[in-house]
Amino acid sequence: MTQVISLTSRSFTRILIMCAMVSSLLAAGIAQAETLTSTRIQSFLDTRDDLAGFDDDYPGLQQASEEIRDMTSPLSSAIPALEQFPEARKHLEKTVTEHGFDSVEDWANVGDRIILAQIAISMQDMSAEERAMSEEMMSADYGEDMPEYMKERAREMAAGARAMRSAAEAVPPEDIEAVRPFMNQLDPEEYK
Repeated sequence: MTQVISLTSRSFTRILIMCAMVSSLLAAGIAQAETLTSTRIQSFLDTRDDLAGFDDDYPGLQQASEEIRDMTSPLSSAIPALEQFPEARKHLEKTVTEHGFDSVEDWANVGDRIILAQIAISMQDMSAEERAMSEEMMSADYGEDMPEYMKERAREMAAGARAMRSAAEAVPPEDIEAVRPFMNQLDPEEYK
């Protein structure tokens, strides 16, 4: 007995949508798979110098970006905040393209990879005592004396730190080795 498959326009549309979703996921994976070269890393660092004071030039931008930032992708996740600041977006786009990036998104993706590799390297370089202290801070039971709003904020920060640590643990070894020679140029406090 032969089974006949009937495609209605509705099921055909669903198949097209699924194909489009798979294609976009594959494209995202390919973008991540692009080698993180020393040239790209240096270009990112150069933009940092050119963008010194950027947040100060656009009051409210830093707070808007911090409200939506996901620390597993610290720069990329903050890009939607630029919608509220079109002049800042234009300034950033001009600066990053001058340094060889295709777009703000391209720059942010490279920056995310650099930041996470930097954190991964810092984690690798931690002593056992520092790791134990870090673990304790992320799982601390906050005392009765601390107001509830502060406890909630501390829990949120600990959850963000755990997510960032997990993301850093998943950094490809190639990214870590590419970033390692630049560690002296990276400020560990800059993107917190």
